[in-house]
Amino acid sequence: MAQLLAIVEADRAFQDEVGRTTLVELFQMLGGANPLVREYRRKLARALN
Repeated sequence: MAQLLAIVEADRAFQDEVGRTTLVELFQMLGGANPLVREYRRKLARALN
């Protein structure tokens, strides 16, 4: 997840937003109760804003 977030931070549009879309898919697979999901959702939101 850290590497995908780094992609988003470096170049949000890289390969059709592959970092963001892959993170979102991982969030869905792991479920909202997972502590990593909560942590990385916050980090992703900061990176996108």
